[in-house]
Amino acid sequence: MGIEIEEIETETQGFVSNIQRCSINDGPGLRTTVFLQGCSLRCFWCHNPETISRNSQLMYNKDKCIFCGACVRSCPVGALAVDDDKGVYTLKKEKCASCFSCCDACPGSVLTVSGKLTAHSEVMREIMKDAPFYGDRGGVTFSGGEPLMQPDFLASLLKSCKSENLNTAVDTAGNVSWKNFETILPFTDIFLYDIKAVCPELHKKGTGNDNKLILENLDKLSETGKRLIIRIPVIPGFHKIEELEKTKKYAEGIKNVTEIENLPYHNLGESKAKRLLF
Repeated sequence: MGIEIEEIETETQGFVSNIQRCSINDGPGLRTTVFLQGCSLRCFWCHNPETISRNSQLMYNKDKCIFCGACVRSCPVGALAVDDDKGVYTLKKEKCASCFSCCDACPGSVLTVSGKLTAHSEVMREIMKDAPFYGDRGGVTFSGGEPLMQPDFLASLLKSCKSENLNTAVDTAGNVSWKNFETILPFTDIFLYDIKAVCPELHKKGTGNDNKLILENLDKLSETGKRLIIRIPVIPGFHKIEELEKTKKYAEGIKNVTEIENLPYHNLGESKAKRLLF
């Protein structure tokens, strides 16, 4: 298995939030999960709130900050300052040039960026580091955010993965144009498809959108013959047993569904949301 990447693809760039290696929760086997930036839903329980915006997001972990001032000194436009009363760094959003020199200057990774513009070749280089460990079941999963918000970048990465004979999966909430799905269908082995709720009103209450487009796309996807794994988040205080049972029953009626997973709620997203400076 080589690591040569087509030269034309190395020029493609996209916004990548994170690359998680040795993942065991994003599809079958051992996987590399690539989180792309941008999402069309606004789930109040979102586990990755830093990936919602299409733009790069500056994150500040004040609990680890030693107030060395390196970030302030590195900023070429003076967008960072110290709030002496609160003992934290503050950002003047209107002045920030999104160069993220502050992140490079920070000695303790207190300031980090989610959604960094990343070259296709750089992503593939990280993926191929894990390739020897995938075995027969593992592979690469593209998640987010909503990876289909960047369909061309996603398709180019999936195409390169398939040229390396890697198993590919896309984790999606389905709230995008069907054309976006058509772009990646030839290069995707598995779809991890999230169904937040089958009740349109409840879905809109929890995510800001109804589920009409989501369910339409799921029906179309089921006709393609692609393997489907349905994922249902279980959110305390939002989902009632009756709704979860209704969602499960709906999923059981979809063609080519090989698994139905309940995703347990955790509150790690809350701490990440607090670290967002913009």
